[in-house]
This record gives sequence, C-alpha cells and structure tokens, in this order.
Amino acid sequence: MKQRYIKGANLFHPRIYHPSFLNRKTLQCDSSLERDFLIECEFDPSIKRFMTQPNSFHYEYEGRKRRYTSDVRIQFKEGRFLDVEVKDAEQTKGIKGEKLKKKIAFISKLLQTYQNSSLALITSDDIAHKPGYEIRKTLYRFLFVQVERSLMKRGRELLAHSDLDVSKLENCFEQWGADRSHAWAFIAQNYSSINFCDEPTITTNTLLKWS
Repeated sequence: MKQRYIKGANLFHPRIYHPSFLNRKTLQCDSSLERDFLIECEFDPSIKRFMTQPNSFHYEYEGRKRRYTSDVRIQFKEGRFLDVEVKDAEQTKGIKGEKLKKKIAFISKLLQTYQNSSLALITSDDIAHKPGYEIRKTLYRFLFVQVERSLMKRGRELLAHSDLDVSKLENCFEQWGADRSHAWAFIAQNYSSINFCDEPTITTNTLLKWS
C-alpha cells in the first residue's frame, strides 16, 4: 500500500504525524480525529497493516468528475481490504449527512468492483464510544518501550496465575530489575490478552485479568 503525500499544511492546518508501532513507520494524517482512529487500529489484533491517504482515483458522480482519496486503507490478516473515511459525527447529521452517506455508498461499490475493497464511514462518536478508548489512548505511547522477552514471559505467567492491579504489576517489574514504564509497556503490548474489568480508563488501581 502506497501513502499519498499530504500537501497544503500550514500554520493553521499543520500536518499531523502518527508514529505507527504496527507498521514500523511514521504516517501522515489530516486531523487529530484521524490520529485517534489510527491508535484504535494499532490495538486491533485482526489488522495486518494500514496506510493513510492511499492513492487517489477519479470517478463520475451526479454528472461531475471527481477525485477521491480515503483517509485510511486497512489490510486485515485474513487478506481483506477496507478503506475508511473519518468524519466528525456532526458532519453525518441532517441533509448534508444523508448526502455524504449516499456518496460513501456509491464509492464503496466502486472500490468493491475495482480495488477489492469497500468504504466505511467512521465518526468521532464511533471512536470515542468504543469500549476501552481512553485505555488505548493512554497505552499507545508505551507500545514503543522495549521489553525483554524474559520479562514478557514472566509477566504473562504471573497474570495467568493471579489477577493483579497495575501498581502491583509495577512492583513486580521493579523487583525483576526493570522499571514501571516496562510494566505499562507489557500491558500495552499484551492488550488483546488482558481484561480490564470494564473500566473506562486505566490507573495504578485498575485490576488486570489475563483473558
């Protein structure tokens, strides 16, 4: 998947960069909302890789020639592709919102026909209301902290044997010669295997269960 260079950045609309742990590269995006969605992608175990601003294509719609570039293209581990348009929820309401959804459906059919993909509309509400959103935002930066394999193994064995709150996990990592950031990195890098007991946020008091 090829990323399109985002032009037109300026003082009032700066280019936003997203260091991607999953892709091992830095991606560009147009808004903080798009970056929030990319953080969601980092923690999705079904995703193989993703790219922002893939190549544009031209099409004709309602008698006019247009160009379209999706915000994100995702490749899933199963091989399926999905293009994503990220919008503020307010932009999807009312008459303008209905027109947008109609256009999205039209473009999705084109993608299905010509690019083995489809197009999904993801709103700010979809992102913010997804369970665990605030936890993933907190853990994202710890994805980049390297943890030794031996510590990863000890941490998994420990959580598989007994439930622990974050502070106790921090203490264990310190006893093993690491520091607290490594405990948080362990949580981030094992996110899909950990149950956070339906807590909306994560603190040192959050109880962790191996699932």
